Amino acid sequence: MISAYSNYYGIKSTIFRFANIVGKNSTHGVIFDFIKKLAYDSKRLEILGDGTQRKSYLHVSDCINAMVFAHQKTKGLDIYNIANEGTTSVMKIADIVIEEMGINGVKKAMIKTEDGGGWKGDVKVAELSPAKLYSKGWKNRHSSDEAVRVAVKETIEQLDLNS
Repeated sequence: MISAYSNYYGIKSTIFRFANIVGKNSTHGVIFDFIKKLAYDSKRLEILGDGTQRKSYLHVSDCINAMVFAHQKTKGLDIYNIANEGTTSVMKIADIVIEEMGINGVKKAMIKTEDGGGWKGDVKVAELSPAKLYSKGWKNRHSSDEAVRVAVKETIEQLDLNS
């Protein structure tokens, strides 16, 4: 629809496909869930799946920057993946959350699923290629792991868990 409208009326349009966007003010997702679970019980962290699920995580600040950058580069109609290179596993996210919360001795309890993925309908591996954005000169500030770490710190602060 966007493509047809853009072409028919000559309107500049940019379409985005997003990786997992993380950062301040998130109220759901694996980072938020892990922090809430550990705030409730700092000795045990329940992890859905086998922990090897991995996805690309992009900090919201990089996402906004990429959207503005891409739209400015668009002449007519263009489509971009808003992501970064690389992925972060659920187990790595758990380790980052535990480290940033300053907790020791956490038992990770894996909740087995049929395919090793997380919740029903979850995709075990998701990685979008940002090559098109990179070829235009855009570069993200944070890697996937760094985006997770920054988002964990922001969420801990947001939930006021350091006091």
